[in-house]
Amino acid sequence: MRLSKRLEAVASFLSPEEGVIDVGCNHAHLCLFLALHHHPSRLIASDCNPKSLTNAMMDAKKYQVEEQIEFVVTDGLDGQSILPTDAVVIAGLGTRTILQILKPEVLEQGNHFILQSNRDLEILRTYMMEHGFYLKAELPVMDRKKEYIVMDWWKGEVSYTPFELRYGPCILKEQQKEYMRHQIEWLEQQIKRCENVPELQKQYREEIEHIKKLDWI
Repeated sequence: MRLSKRLEAVASFLSPEEGVIDVGCNHAHLCLFLALHHHPSRLIASDCNPKSLTNAMMDAKKYQVEEQIEFVVTDGLDGQSILPTDAVVIAGLGTRTILQILKPEVLEQGNHFILQSNRDLEILRTYMMEHGFYLKAELPVMDRKKEYIVMDWWKGEVSYTPFELRYGPCILKEQQKEYMRHQIEWLEQQIKRCENVPELQKQYREEIEHIKKLDWI
């Protein structure tokens, strides 16, 4: 089976030595792929929708990997224990939902979190940094004409600047030109949309100038 480009990026941050807890797994495509190709030490596919997991279990039987995956109907990580060798994956949920799942006591248990939110990335980065995690990598991915950022978080103290929190410390360090140019395009679109709000237009223009000060843009 093949993964979407977004889930391929998630899988690239996982090692076979880790257990994997895929939170909000939907049809568990990631776990099925890992069971077929990586054989992690343990695989937990969790979702609050029993119907999605029922379909996932049928697929697991089809691929003959049902004994490798534990399917759990639960809300977030409720009732789950995170081992020190586990990687927790939360991909495809909004930042507000992710923060509700990643309570401080949850983050204390885990060492490795792979996160992909569809919005409010600055809020997510700030929260993870404030709770003792650093970004080992960030991967921008275009999938079905949408752009996603997959984040690879590990336990460790760090301090990022407001600009790094907004656009991603790894993205800036690795000089991801295409991604940053997309940010400029987005800001330019916002300027057109808020033509009756000069204060906002000014903020967006200042942000564009800030980005363009990067010597590699």
